[in-house]
Amino acid sequence: MSWFKIDNASREQPSGGSYNDWKAEIARDCRNQCVYCSIHEARFGGIDNFHVDHFRPKSREEFAHLSEVITNLYLSCPICNRFKSDDWPSDPCPEFSKPSYIDPAEVDFSTVVTVGENHLVSGTTVSSTYVVARLFLNRPQMIRERRVRSVGLLIQELTARLEEQLTSLIEQGSTDAEANQLIAEVAQTLNRALRKQAQSGETPPYQRDEVKRPKRLRRKRGSKKPKADPE
Repeated sequence: MSWFKIDNASREQPSGGSYNDWKAEIARDCRNQCVYCSIHEARFGGIDNFHVDHFRPKSREEFAHLSEVITNLYLSCPICNRFKSDDWPSDPCPEFSKPSYIDPAEVDFSTVVTVGENHLVSGTTVSSTYVVARLFLNRPQMIRERRVRSVGLLIQELTARLEEQLTSLIEQGSTDAEANQLIAEVAQTLNRALRKQAQSGETPPYQRDEVKRPKRLRRKRGSKKPKADPE
C-alpha cells in the first residue's frame, strides 16, 4: 500500500457549510484514499462509501472545538473509521514512544511501518504498532489489496525488463534462440504473478463480525457497567 504525508499547511478552511459539505475537498487533500489503511475510494465503491474522520475525535469534550476545523479532518474508509471511533489513548508524541494515533499531516505512515513478504504490516514504533493493531490493518481484505498491488508492480517491472532486454538483444545482433529463451523466462514469471493475482480474487467479502467493534468498545462513553443483581 502507499501512504503519504498530507500537506495541512496548504489546506484552506472553507468559508461556510459543515464538514459533511467539505467531503470532496477533504478527499482531494487525502488523494482519495483512506489515511489509515491507504485503500483508494475506487476500491470501496466511491467517495459516498467513505467517511470524514475527525483525527481528534469530535465526541471528546477537549476536542469539540475542532469539529469543523479542516486540518483535523481526513478521509477514512468506513472500516478504519469504525474501529477508530472516539478512541484516543494519548496525544501523539514526536518519538512515537507511546500508544497513540499518528497524525497523517505530521509524518508519512510508511516510514513507521514495514510490509513483509507475506504482505503483513508491522509497526516499527510503539505508536504505529498500536495503530496497526487497533485498526486491524492486517485484516484479510487489506492483505489481499497489498498482494494485488505488489503483483501489479511486479508485472510492470517485468514488462519493462522484457522490453529493455529485447531491445539490447536486437542491437547486439543476438540469435532468435536467445531472445526466445528470455521471453520464456519472463513469461513464466508473469504467469506465476497472474496466478497469484487471480487467487487474491477469491478472498471472501467482509463478514459482519470482521467489521464490528468489540462490545467493550461500543459502550457509550461515560456509561457505567450494569450493576449485578442483588443476591
